[in-house]
Amino acid sequence: MHTIPTFLRGLTVTAAMLLITTVSVLAHFGARSPLGGTVSTSITYNGIVYLGTEEGGVFESTNDQLVAWRARPVGLLSGKISALAHSGSYLFAGTADDGVYIFTGFVGADRYWNRVNNGLSNLQVKSLVAVDTITVLAGTNGGGLYKTTDKGATWNAVNDALINGEVVTGLVKAGDRIILTTLNGGVFISDDAGNTWADFNDVNTLDITGTTALSYNATTDELLVLNGNGLFVTTSASTAGSAIYSTAQTGLPVGVEIRALSNNGTAWFVATNNGVFGTAAASILWLAANTGFTSVDATAVVALPATVVASINKLGVYKADAITLTWELNNTGFNNKVTHSVAASGDALVVAVTEDGIFVSTATGTAVSYVKANTGLTDSLNVNDVIFAGDYLVAATTNNGVFLSSDFGANWSPINDGLADYNIAKLFFANDRIYGISSAGVVYITDLNTTGWSALQNGLPNGVVATSLAFQGNRILVSTLGDGVFAKDHFGTSWTAFNTGLTNLNVTSVTASAGKFYAGTDGNGVFVSDVNTDSWSATAVTSIDHTTMLGLD
Repeated sequence: MHTIPTFLRGLTVTAAMLLITTVSVLAHFGARSPLGGTVSTSITYNGIVYLGTEEGGVFESTNDQLVAWRARPVGLLSGKISALAHSGSYLFAGTADDGVYIFTGFVGADRYWNRVNNGLSNLQVKSLVAVDTITVLAGTNGGGLYKTTDKGATWNAVNDALINGEVVTGLVKAGDRIILTTLNGGVFISDDAGNTWADFNDVNTLDITGTTALSYNATTDELLVLNGNGLFVTTSASTAGSAIYSTAQTGLPVGVEIRALSNNGTAWFVATNNGVFGTAAASILWLAANTGFTSVDATAVVALPATVVASINKLGVYKADAITLTWELNNTGFNNKVTHSVAASGDALVVAVTEDGIFVSTATGTAVSYVKANTGLTDSLNVNDVIFAGDYLVAATTNNGVFLSSDFGANWSPINDGLADYNIAKLFFANDRIYGISSAGVVYITDLNTTGWSALQNGLPNGVVATSLAFQGNRILVSTLGDGVFAKDHFGTSWTAFNTGLTNLNVTSVTASAGKFYAGTDGNGVFVSDVNTDSWSATAVTSIDHTTMLGLD
């Protein structure tokens, strides 16, 4: 028996009757960074929840109690997860830029993803649905619909006149029927596993732009559809030959932005920019369900019979009992904040730059816990890099230049005298000097104790784009895109070219270790030079099992 959630029980009998008459309704990685992040898509299968993220790949709950999350990154060549589907035997992930992956590989006891794109000519996947254990449909961004009957080994376009060239935004299975939405066309059905399609619209859905999501309720046999005019619901979705849609907006704020739909049979749920809303499935009256959230910028929601999981933008994952709907943070293992830079001092002090600002941890082992540290950092959401410089922390930002902290990030002050460009991408420290590289590739230098910047470009070609610096002995190296590597003495005034033996001048990074300099190139691997010589030689790459297996050596 299904139980009506507590937050819905305030619905009066009169209101309910009115609505009824008007609506037909990770093995290798641990959580060592600030927890949180953003979920882009989510599904549940057999009590396990799978989360796709905007940048960080796929996470799964460790068990059906949803006590913790683990990353599943190995093999994914894109972290931009746009769709997930479970066939009962296999987990599939669609990406925004690299097609489809299946989670089937093994190295010992460790699982990994395989890329399965043969025949998939559009790699911008928007939606996935499993027809059976080995048959999957993939909707793409302007390339229509593709089908595989062999777990993704081969794909074939299955586009009739209704689907061809469309942005396929949603796919669900309703009994033996597949239901599909296109961005500008509306809703379509297939009763032959996606081979042919028929119109499933009325005036509320046909050719309405912004058709972006759908959810099928197997308990009530209803379909909820989101388009540019709002939410609509239709009955007998798995069998009807035509559809009659009714509005399903009652109770939602005017102008609310809906990002995701879900249901658990008893109730519907939506994730919006105003938080999560829920309604009893058979009598739609949406009520806000945001108790426990620290922000209401919800990006995803997935409903299980006893639990509902939601994502809040940048803050991560929350879960709630499906009856009481009081939310609690559920980020254990979900370290998915976009991280731009990390710096450490010894074993204990770690500073991480994320999309949500700077975080500092002074604990180690299982006690790692980060504290937000942005006081005085006026561009805290756009920090590009952070370094330790003696007893100070130094941070570079996109809009407001460079900041310095003498108390491990508790307070920050700007140090921008002499900077001609406040968009600083990278920072370095050596011999009591701070070096910065601007977003335009210009090198700057300041003494730690005077903090007056000057450009360090003498000897570099006009328009050079610097990418990195390395320090060892009495030498400094700067790498560039297109002009190779340049060197100078620590206290010298001019750079000189250092490219003998370097067959690729697109150098993305340089570093130094144990008497040698290393240069990483865009396309020709790594080159090495002794610190006191003036020539480079190619160095062999040390292989490990996973990079060899994935062809990434």
